[in-house]
Amino acid sequence: IDRKQLVEDLIAAVAYQSLRGLEPPRSDAAFKRWFDGLRSDWHGEAVAASEQLAAALKAWSTGRTASSKLGSDYRDSQEDCWANMRALLSSDTLRYAGSEWLKEYPRYAKAAEHRINRLNGQYLKDQKALELLTPWYQTLSDAQASYPGLVRLSVEAFQYRWMLEEFRVSLFAQQMKTRLPVSSKRLEQQWQLVQQWMEQNPR
Repeated sequence: IDRKQLVEDLIAAVAYQSLRGLEPPRSDAAFKRWFDGLRSDWHGEAVAASEQLAAALKAWSTGRTASSKLGSDYRDSQEDCWANMRALLSSDTLRYAGSEWLKEYPRYAKAAEHRINRLNGQYLKDQKALELLTPWYQTLSDAQASYPGLVRLSVEAFQYRWMLEEFRVSLFAQQMKTRLPVSSKRLEQQWQLVQQWMEQNPR
């Protein structure tokens, strides 16, 4: 993980969150009021976001340590876990997550840590969960390949993307609560909305 890049992405994420939906100022006086308000809000949001990301990184680090002790055992499950971590920390995800999802990062990291710690005794169950989860990620990945920027452009796709993270928690760390109700059926229903959006907004 490139920590310098993480810092830059976090700053961009907070700026994006602060600016989203705001009307641009159209006079010097309006700009000053806008900038002063933004600067005040931005500082608090930046501190909160950095604390959330630090907590997540700590949990992922603990999981990584446990993972190293497993060696090459349960390789596919381990690789899926860390591929997901890299996806959450990628610029494309982190910069546009918004405060409502950034604050969930510590829980996602804790869920990953829990998953790694129980692989030794729950591998078959983990495999079944992974088989259930993978097609839903692939569906989004295929759509993004043909429709770049889909998650940023479509509210429906944005919701689907984060529903996947909640579904992951429900599968691999059942004792942890999800932020919203999620299931294969709900993912299917949400994806239908994404497809409708893409049909209504062709490239």
